[in-house]
Amino acid sequence: MFWPVWSKVVTGNYKSMPGKIFGVQRKCIKEETYPCIVGTETDEAVEGVVYFHVSDEDICRLDLFEGQYYRRRKIKCMLADGRLIDTETYLFREEFYHLVEDKDWNKKQFASEGIYHFINRYKG
Repeated sequence: MFWPVWSKVVTGNYKSMPGKIFGVQRKCIKEETYPCIVGTETDEAVEGVVYFHVSDEDICRLDLFEGQYYRRRKIKCMLADGRLIDTETYLFREEFYHLVEDKDWNKKQFASEGIYHFINRYKG
């Protein structure tokens, strides 16, 4: 969702568009600056960025980057132009929900402060 992070993981240049997925929440993870997306029984939505036609090589890079706590899942996404498409996103695995705080993640705070800590910590 953040170019400084995305550009360190993938090698390709991809067309993108804002999008929104439903039935999920973005939450804080204990002792981390980055968020997780967890499923919910409500109609809550999470906004993000959809990248189109990502290469298999970059999908592998993303899978490695997201690591053991996340599972890539197919999910419906509403694009900013109103189209509904099938896409994939990384959802936090239920067996790790004990690491999730009952607190919504703050995108603005991450963009202004947390991203620098995150990039320095996970640059490898």
